[in-house]
Amino acid sequence: HGRGEADDMRFIDFMKNCTRLADLGLSDCNLAGVIPLSIGPIPDAIGNLSLLTKLFLFSNKLEGNIPSSLGKCKELAVLAFSDNRLSGKIPKQILRLPSLTMALDISLNSLSGSVPSEIKDLKMLSYLDLSHNNLSGTITSSLGECISLTMLNLSDNIFQGIIPSSLSSLRALKGEVPVLGVFANASAFLVLGNNRLCGGLVTPELPKCKETASKKKRF
Repeated sequence: HGRGEADDMRFIDFMKNCTRLADLGLSDCNLAGVIPLSIGPIPDAIGNLSLLTKLFLFSNKLEGNIPSSLGKCKELAVLAFSDNRLSGKIPKQILRLPSLTMALDISLNSLSGSVPSEIKDLKMLSYLDLSHNNLSGTITSSLGECISLTMLNLSDNIFQGIIPSSLSSLRALKGEVPVLGVFANASAFLVLGNNRLCGGLVTPELPKCKETASKKKRF
């Protein structure tokens, strides 16, 4: 458990040669400071963690950029960096990982720039949360190629323009349909093919959503 101080992450320097490490969970540990260079700009360091499949670093106080060298972790299926103080752009390298199939959660940070078109390569990704950042520009039509998504959250950013029609290709979405934002004044819309959507609006006559005991994210 961290002390919320700038040097909390120094211990990661000693893990760069843990080549058989598969899961690393440091979520909700009150860690602060910048992610060390040993897993950032030095490309070979993070690439040595070739068996890493899940990386949980959410709910800490981490600063700096998301290391682009994570793109060398070819077995990575879950990347969860939400609820930190990360900034900069979304690295294109992590969007080119075919292994990233379970979850990419980088919400609740200060990430900026547009969503790279390379996100189209995550065709098997199930869970994508980019909410509560400073992402801007138009919503990329490439998201329509992420056909395995069951959850997509782009809320609380500064996007502009129209919602791309390519999102109609997302037929695996599930959960509650929003009732705010663009959905509040929509005169008509279709949810065809998404038979696991529920609640929210009366017009499509969707089934009621089941109440869950916990709202914690499940990957």
